[in-house]
Amino acid sequence: MPRLLRSETYRLVRRWMPWVLLVFVVVLAFLAYELIWVTSNAQLALLRNGTAPITPNAPPPDVQIRSLEEAIQTLRPSHLTEIGVGLVAGLGAIVMIVFSASHVGTEWVWGTLRTVLASGAGRVQFLAAKYITLVGFAIVYVIVGLLAATAASFIVSSQGGLDTSGFDLGQVASAGARATYGFFPYMSIAALIALWFRSAGGGIAAGLVINFTESLVTQLLVQFNKDLVTVANFGIARNVQSLSRVGGARVQTGATEPTGLAQLPDPTQAFVVLTVWIAIFVGLAIWRLRTRDITLS
Repeated sequence: MPRLLRSETYRLVRRWMPWVLLVFVVVLAFLAYELIWVTSNAQLALLRNGTAPITPNAPPPDVQIRSLEEAIQTLRPSHLTEIGVGLVAGLGAIVMIVFSASHVGTEWVWGTLRTVLASGAGRVQFLAAKYITLVGFAIVYVIVGLLAATAASFIVSSQGGLDTSGFDLGQVASAGARATYGFFPYMSIAALIALWFRSAGGGIAAGLVINFTESLVTQLLVQFNKDLVTVANFGIARNVQSLSRVGGARVQTGATEPTGLAQLPDPTQAFVVLTVWIAIFVGLAIWRLRTRDITLS
């Protein structure tokens, strides 16, 4: 196992994709904070000067001004869990699906699986090394993303003369840990599909489709019939949402959706359900790899 981990880590560091994804989240964090500050401040100046374009059915200017002032305040470090963590987590689900499918599926593209197993590595150990490095990259991604968001928050707050006090490292770390765990079901299903069909592209495409489709379908089910919320709460999307919201600064346990139609699962239930899904996907991947004829890889 140590040899496999060293091999996987070496290849992970040498590949360009992980570095591009890390640079991307850093750049996006700074751009998001700067864009929110610049656009909100410009619109606020127009409203205060009375020169803002008149939009039909728009709220009164004083309401718009108050809304923009509240949006600017969320850029402060004390509100990092509202924008920074949300940005990293929202982008991270897509990033981790792409990376997980690529990390597992490229073994067939490169034709390296038979070589690795022929050197004496067990199939389960090989897959375990893959999963460990995937988890390691997810943790690094979240840490780098949150550091970038924190730096961007302090910089923008300094630019706008906002209060930079109230930063809660423990709260941010807790939110980041919950967001990281929310990646694991999507990572495991993307890796499973890539392994099953021996295709990184198939794992990426199917993983992204499942991610978006399941979120959309569960939301529609809950909106059309509240009695179906129990069924929806055994999926992935709403349980990930529950963990992410509990990690936020202003969210209480049992919070409702923005529509107010149905209550999200309890955080404990969300953790258990996600753990079960992860175990199912990992178990299927192990079974598939153990029964696969690698001479066809």
